[in-house]
Amino acid sequence: MTRKYETELVTVQREKLITITCDWCSGTVEDEGYYDTRDFTLEFTKGEEYPEGGDKHGWQVEDLCDGCVSRLHSLLLDNGINISTVDRSW
Repeated sequence: MTRKYETELVTVQREKLITITCDWCSGTVEDEGYYDTRDFTLEFTKGEEYPEGGDKHGWQVEDLCDGCVSRLHSLLLDNGINISTVDRSW
């Protein structure tokens, strides 16, 4: 059996996150690092969900810097919104 090989150049294009911009102040949201994490999403959706599918429509804010998250927290508390504390370990 004889096998003939040739070399080919394969190029892959991928999307790489460069920066995250705060949706409120337009500042840069700092990257926390490899193992550190920070999650922020403020979302409202309404619709229908069934086991075979459904639909939802609404709005969301995904990217706020730490200063604006603190500002939003204070704004919500000052306007009588109840805020739950979240603690997770695994």
